[in-house]
Amino acid sequence: MNKDNLQKQFVKDLNSYLSKNKEIINAVKALEVVNYLTTQSNSIFDYVYKWHSLEYPELYASCSKDNSKYIKTILELESSKKDSIMSGSIGNDAIEAIKSLCNLFLDFEKNSNKLKKIIEKSAKVAYPNLSTLLGPILATKFISQVGSLERLSKMPSSSLQLIGAESALFKHLKFGKKCPKYGFLYLHPIMQGLNNKQKGKLSRYFAGRIELAVRADMYTKNKISEGLLKDIEKKKLEIKKTQ
Repeated sequence: MNKDNLQKQFVKDLNSYLSKNKEIINAVKALEVVNYLTTQSNSIFDYVYKWHSLEYPELYASCSKDNSKYIKTILELESSKKDSIMSGSIGNDAIEAIKSLCNLFLDFEKNSNKLKKIIEKSAKVAYPNLSTLLGPILATKFISQVGSLERLSKMPSSSLQLIGAESALFKHLKFGKKCPKYGFLYLHPIMQGLNNKQKGKLSRYFAGRIELAVRADMYTKNKISEGLLKDIEKKKLEIKKTQ
């Protein structure tokens, strides 16, 4: 096969791959940007908090320690020069700088929310069972971590259980540290209200249900997530009663 034919075949294969995996690619890339925006937002908030707290240290607590509410409250308080709580100490230049940072934080938050909607839409199309079981963001995090839905579908439940705990697993294998019992699964709301031992037991069972959900999304396309969720909730109740 000559160079031109190889190039044509490559383009054909690439287009075929993109067509089949468009929704997954969109979700994974959107998640990467969400993670970046989250990191940047956290840094911006830290700067704003440390700066603004010099003048009004109790404001964050009065906003129930809600970052977004705190940022919006600062903008509201500083909307008028007359009512400004900071102009007497650090000056108008500082006020304007803080307001700019607050607006940047809100822009990042707005864009992040738009991207999360893309993830939710794509996840429902490409991996509906896994998305229902884990939530669109966490489901996409699993796929992003291993590289593809196909790779995820070939993993045993014991490996699925530890996705997100690779660093801890490495330390266990190399340095004899304590073996992790779960990875990203600790982020799932169903883990709330359980101690570490109970979380370990539930995560083993949960991983088995993830295995079924991923393979259904990859191969059979059957909708089985609702039943799997009920199984997990039932198992959680059993674990809480016996521990």
